[in-house]
Amino acid sequence: MGRKRRDLMKSKPNAAVRPAEYYAERQQAYANGGRPKRPYGQGTLRSTKIMERAWSEYCQFRGWDTVTQLATGVPGIYISFFDWYCDQYAVSRVTIRNYWQSLCRMYRLQTDSGMPKATLHEIGEAISAKGSLTKDHQLSVMPKEKPVISVDDFWDMLSCLWQTDDCPFIIERMRVQFHLYELIAAYTGSRPGALLSLHYKDCKLSLLPDLEPHGRPIFVLEITFRHTKNDKGASSPNTFLFHSNPHLALCPVTFFIATAFADGAFAAPDLKTPAQIYSLEIEEGLQQMFIPWKESINDTAVFRAAGYSCSGWQLSTNPLSHRILCRFKGNASKAARWEESLTTYSLRRATANAVSNLTTTALRNQIMGHENARTYEKYYANLRIQCDVQNAFLGIPSNDRLLAVASRVGRSTDPRRPVAFEEGWWEEIFQESSSLRDLNDAKVALRASCISLFGSMWQAADAEHQGSPNEDLQKAGQAAIRALTDDALVGHDPPGTYAPYQGLHARYEDTRRRLKNLRHCLRREWTEKKQRDFNKSTPIDDIQRQLNGLPSTVSLESNVSMCTTSRRSNLATQLFCKDFNVVETSLDVARRVRALTDLIAYCGIQEPRSTARKVVKTNNSRCKTKELISDGSSVNGKEDHSQIDINDTKGDWQATHSLENHAHLSESSTPMILGPTTCLHCLFNPSYVSYRWEKSRLCRKDALQRHAKSKHFAFITDDEPVLCPHELCVDQRFDDLDHFKNHALAVHRIAY
Repeated sequence: MGRKRRDLMKSKPNAAVRPAEYYAERQQAYANGGRPKRPYGQGTLRSTKIMERAWSEYCQFRGWDTVTQLATGVPGIYISFFDWYCDQYAVSRVTIRNYWQSLCRMYRLQTDSGMPKATLHEIGEAISAKGSLTKDHQLSVMPKEKPVISVDDFWDMLSCLWQTDDCPFIIERMRVQFHLYELIAAYTGSRPGALLSLHYKDCKLSLLPDLEPHGRPIFVLEITFRHTKNDKGASSPNTFLFHSNPHLALCPVTFFIATAFADGAFAAPDLKTPAQIYSLEIEEGLQQMFIPWKESINDTAVFRAAGYSCSGWQLSTNPLSHRILCRFKGNASKAARWEESLTTYSLRRATANAVSNLTTTALRNQIMGHENARTYEKYYANLRIQCDVQNAFLGIPSNDRLLAVASRVGRSTDPRRPVAFEEGWWEEIFQESSSLRDLNDAKVALRASCISLFGSMWQAADAEHQGSPNEDLQKAGQAAIRALTDDALVGHDPPGTYAPYQGLHARYEDTRRRLKNLRHCLRREWTEKKQRDFNKSTPIDDIQRQLNGLPSTVSLESNVSMCTTSRRSNLATQLFCKDFNVVETSLDVARRVRALTDLIAYCGIQEPRSTARKVVKTNNSRCKTKELISDGSSVNGKEDHSQIDINDTKGDWQATHSLENHAHLSESSTPMILGPTTCLHCLFNPSYVSYRWEKSRLCRKDALQRHAKSKHFAFITDDEPVLCPHELCVDQRFDDLDHFKNHALAVHRIAY
């Protein structure tokens, strides 16, 4: 029997032949504590890092060693830590419970063993709803209502994504793929991690015959999610099927085909236009036509992040991160003017509630990836009772329409609600925030001291850099400066080993960094404060206005920024048009082909962003301008020009050759001589389209040199030939960067 069983075992080809000593060493390493540790996801590791910083801060405050105190397993140490944390930060009971799980994970990683059961029980009792920690700090025990968006809310959010300017994207390809992400997330209810890890090899596009006689074949998209969540590490793939939808804005097949064309994903070399793909038919005698991808793109992520290259912002090969996705979600909620901001799980929760009444519990668990029904009941069920209990008790029909309207997230839409920080709030913030005033005064004083001693800021930086040739000592000095308090940055002269490397300019740079971080925090805090004040005071003001017979201010004070780009506006009209035929006809196919063509072309552009500034402060860079302090006073009797109009900083070329002089030039009539402050790479960037002249002009020669060095030349390697972006010089190749700079100066008059 044993021999037969050995014969059935399949031998591994090219099996590794290792000596017995190798396995003995592995056994000894495992016995000495080298056990394989459980792999954690990025989100889990990120929360653990946050807990590590908080624990290190507390141990430093108590004068403890972080490793020793963590490994003790004494409940009193952990309870005192959470007491300190609740005194420092505004948290809820659920947050403390999650932090306790992170602390237990840190203990497991440190000691290779779990937290003692007695400690787990005691801390669990302390952070329970009636525990001592919850009562002492009055932690919130009420669960926050999680919004469940409806189909109408989803439609409004998608329309705001295209019809307003409140959802900016670095490149417009990101807008198209975010729309596709929202559609797939809504239809599948999948977790963000499963969607972001989607590759082309997980997607299958094919043509299936229509059930109606003489009907056209139907495009079917099959997506298999292979990276699903599972406690034991093994994924259980699910496959979802999508088909064409008469509403183009709700059709994932249309957006996926546009994305595939933009990536050049089709394996058929002659399949290049939407009209060709809609002309395909199923071969006679077959039941489907499979449309394959290129082998080189199978491992490419469908949802990718944007990256900067020599040609400007483009779609990179890296998958889209969860952090950027959350930012897109927040911007979409702000554009819709909703009171509550959506999260990455909002659509998943909506899908779970939508399929709950239409499917069995087993099928719902399979769709959502839940182990049992308890997960849905505890975390996904809508807290709003979806039943008209009043009419049910009275024995009359339920008012389902009223229930649907009352459950909408969009019922809180108010175009007057502030969604972004307004620069007019700075005056009020400056009056209330003493930290902002102190840091600003410290920055002004340190800048004045640097200029009075060295003559300019860049000379002060050079003097300190020459005095600190040791890079390790310089980094240590910068770390010591970061540990100083805000008051010590101005008058404190740090003694010790790192004193030569902690000069005025280093303290000035750290003060500017702290001021920037403080301004960022204040912008967020005051935006949330203004929104809370608006939600509290606006209903009272509206009631008083109606009682006094005053007109409404909804239309007068609207903050909605409508779409100002004609190309996107025309595309939005096609996507959200409701005048169509449900049955696919030749007119409907032409409508889809036209929309697909515009979508593919739209993926390759970059819209201008409203970042123009009328007044620009002088930059502390190496330029032939006067170095001045920022508080309005002069230095060494020189006149103050701390604020300079950007129109006054143009060079001689821009004074005689304004942008309007080139407005009539097309892509094929770009002159060879462009001027010393024109960036060739930005001028011929296909993403900039009609505003390429405005994008390629810089104010000064030194600004052009800094821009080209950081944005274009930094991506050119030494062994890579340099190409000239000009349309008339496409055949010229240069051996190195210096050769290209000489060509740009001699032929195009550009001083790189």
